[in-house]
Amino acid sequence: MDYKLKFFHLILFIFPAIFIAGCDTDVSPEPLEIIGTPENTLYYDSEFEYTFGASGGDGSYRYRYIQNPESDEDDDFEDNPVEMSIEILDDAKASFTLRGIPKLPANSSFEDLNNTKHKYRLELTDGKNIITRDFEFTLSKNTLNILGGTI
Repeated sequence: MDYKLKFFHLILFIFPAIFIAGCDTDVSPEPLEIIGTPENTLYYDSEFEYTFGASGGDGSYRYRYIQNPESDEDDDFEDNPVEMSIEILDDAKASFTLRGIPKLPANSSFEDLNNTKHKYRLELTDGKNIITRDFEFTLSKNTLNILGGTI
């Protein structure tokens, strides 16, 4: 028997299979993303609710609402008076609901705060990576128009 030929076949076929099988086949996960763009006008004493989605990362998410994010920019945003909460209805789904009811702060009037610009930030993490996204909104007075006047 020709042992040299058998040894050559062993090297030619078995060793490449071992090297290919030993290569790392893990694909890095997609980057984290907060999905959705809520309304940019909120009304005093009217419930705000918006369901966001999440994607990327390893799929086990934690969410956080930041009421008054710090900004490096010189902007004309007022302090955000709207306290909101994040609610997760189904852990199996990659989504969360942001809820809040804008209230008029004490010692303020509608004229002072009507049509003022505010912002908030949402933070999404999967335990390894963190992404934040800022959202801007305007607070307005909820009006009712009746023939001949406005309430």
